[in-house]
Order: sequence, then structure tokens, then C-alpha cells
Amino acid sequence: MQPIELILLLVMVVYAVFRQTRAGVAGGPRRFRLAFIYAGLGLASLLVGGWDPPEGIGWAFLIGGVVLSVVVGVLRGRHTRVWIAADGTRMRRGTWLTVTLFVTVIAVKVALGAIAGLAGIADGASFAEVLLIVAIMIAVQAEIVHRRALVLAGRDPDRPVGADRGPTAGPQPHLEAERRETRHREDPEASRPT
Repeated sequence: MQPIELILLLVMVVYAVFRQTRAGVAGGPRRFRLAFIYAGLGLASLLVGGWDPPEGIGWAFLIGGVVLSVVVGVLRGRHTRVWIAADGTRMRRGTWLTVTLFVTVIAVKVALGAIAGLAGIADGASFAEVLLIVAIMIAVQAEIVHRRALVLAGRDPDRPVGADRGPTAGPQPHLEAERRETRHREDPEASRPT
């Protein structure tokens, strides 16, 4: 990576950490916005700088990065704090663990790229690849947080939007146990009887 790419990556990481540590609305139609920003910048970087596809064992580096991104996205989605605000808004906030995982994925990808470069392995690593890996991680996390927030709010995350307006829109007992567990885990105050 070029120095300007490292600086840009650092700025993006600082912005993402700032966003994660502040409370915000969980889920919704804009939940993939940050993932799209990272992906868009990654694709633009590919178009400008080109891409040298991996060769041989380099594919293992690339595939390993994608798998790592998905796994960490799932972990971050499960460990992001989710709660319902007093006005009924579904809220979320990252924790020290989610921030650590975020920074770790980026550091691991940069380190793997450097190791592959020193070893003469063509792994396809580039600034664009790091941004796309981060975009995948953020998208996975956003979807999991969205689904957890829906469950917490009493909605079935597998129901299509608008499906909760019909005659079957009443209580959903099959979700009650998960809702209680999530409320207790995310906000112990919310699980107290009212």
C-alpha cells in the first residue's frame, strides 16, 4: 500500500470507530450505508489502480481474508449492544470488543499483505481489497444487529416489511424467549418486571 492509502485507511478507521462507539439507530433501510461507502471506495480504487489477481497460495490469503471478515462480522453483530429507547427507537452501540475486532481485522489484512509481499506471494492484496473486506464485515454486522433489534422490538426478522399489519400481527410467542434473553443480555434494566 502507498502512504496516501495508509493515511486514508487510518482516517476511515478512526471515523468508523467514532461511529461505533456512539449510540445510533439500529438497523433500518440505511443499515448498509457504511458498508456501501467502504465498498464504493474499494471498487473505485480497483478501477483506478487495477487488480493483480492472486496466484497459487495467494488465493488462500484472499479467501482467508473474506472468511475472517464474515466471522468477525458475525461476532461484532452478536456483541454490539442493542436496546429499545424510551421512545421505542431501536438503538445500537459498539463495545470495546467490537472496536477491537474491527481494528484487528484491518491489521491482520495489512499484515498478511505485507507477509505475502515479502514472501513473493501474489495474493491480490491491495488497498481496494482491504476496503472490500471491511465492507463485507460491516454489512454482516449491520444485518445481524438489525435482526437482533427487530427481535428485541417484538418483530419477527424473517417477516417481510409490512407483513405485521395483517390479522396475524399480534403477539409472537415463538420470539418471546429470545426477546427476554436479548433484553437481559443487552440491558439488564430492561428485563426487570414493570
